Amino acid sequence: MSYQIRSISFPARSSHHPIILRTEYELNKLQSWQHDRSISSSSTMAESVFFSLSRLEELYVCMDGILQLPSTRQALSNAQHSPFVDSLLDASLKLLDVCTSSRDATLMIKEGVRELQTAVRRRRIGADSSGGLEMIISNYICFRKRMKKGVNRYMALLKQIEQELEGGSLLPQHPDHHLSSLIRAVRDVILANASIFESLLMFVSAQESKTRKVASKWSALASRFTSKQQQAVSKSDSKCASNEFAALDAELFEVAKGTTMSGSEIQSMMHGVEMIVDGMESSLERVFRCLIKARASFLNIRSH
Repeated sequence: MSYQIRSISFPARSSHHPIILRTEYELNKLQSWQHDRSISSSSTMAESVFFSLSRLEELYVCMDGILQLPSTRQALSNAQHSPFVDSLLDASLKLLDVCTSSRDATLMIKEGVRELQTAVRRRRIGADSSGGLEMIISNYICFRKRMKKGVNRYMALLKQIEQELEGGSLLPQHPDHHLSSLIRAVRDVILANASIFESLLMFVSAQESKTRKVASKWSALASRFTSKQQQAVSKSDSKCASNEFAALDAELFEVAKGTTMSGSEIQSMMHGVEMIVDGMESSLERVFRCLIKARASFLNIRSH
């Protein structure tokens, strides 16, 4: 899975506001990570998710700094810009919905994996004589199928955000280049969040083919502020990094079909998934707090 971040059109570097430079720096870090991943065979999807979520937190810190500037607040409080602020409010609500649902899904995955781990241990010591493991595997597979279907709803919400904000028709036009860049940066942080959440959902639901489509869509977003060397994507990018959720799903499907289970191998897979889920829980909790703060700022601006 690779991440590339929406570009921001900046004026001459000498006139950059410090918060814009910081936002550009954070976006470039994500872009550089994507490029480095494309030429590395050791990087995993989980690493991409954790890195992207951590940089997303920093992007929200940047956006909060932008929203606290009196010039930004005054410009966005203008009545003629209310459609843009309304779109930001709507996007923040959709992102909160996706973030909350993602956290709930990770909790359910962890509970399911722990049930599987207990059942496998019972089978290994001969304490499972009633087919309990088979039932738990069947339940987990059914849950994963429902989850994959449910992901489509949240992907649709993220698409709505992109369609509303990407065109630029709602973006306020301002003669002050500093202010225009600040406002565009707010829009681009929201779009970056939507794209990262798309890839996160595809990773957790193990829908890898769609994940690659999301990654390719991101490839055009950073072209206006990265160098040609940074934009180069290695042919090795076509090699899909391992997806721990997909690997466990595949193993359980085989067991459900009657394939003999390797106890140690499946325990290792479950342990890996559990560690990823634990990390995602804390990361999503921090992003959730960032989203709450951003929404509060949008509401304050809208009420003026």
